[in-house]
Amino acid sequence: MAHSCAPLISVITPVDNGAETLPYARDSVLAQTPTSFELIIVIRNRTNRRQADVEWEPRNDGLATARGSLLAHVDADNTCDRRYLELLATAFMEWPHVQPALRRSRNYHDSAHLDRVLRSCHR
Repeated sequence: MAHSCAPLISVITPVDNGAETLPYARDSVLAQTPTSFELIIVIRNRTNRRQADVEWEPRNDGLATARGSLLAHVDADNTCDRRYLELLATAFMEWPHVQPALRRSRNYHDSAHLDRVLRSCHR
């Protein structure tokens, strides 16, 4: 069913091998305090960034369908506080010139996998 009113926030969630963690990310977005939002899950990317001549960010595919005035990202292996979108919208309305770059998130990965990733980054 199409909605005639655009949402305030478009939440973009790119997914790559996220079958185990996506339900947590999805549920944390759907549990948000009342805020006008849409959740865009990007599973099929028009460009595989690992095989492209130019690196491509899957979030860009979500931007093509985003209808919100504000954008938020929740990766498939993250969850967010249930007030995340409400606080984000409030902050943007109070300080429209501010552009946040980072947020705290909780990753759902096996700790051994995270240790391997961190070790590879410090080589």
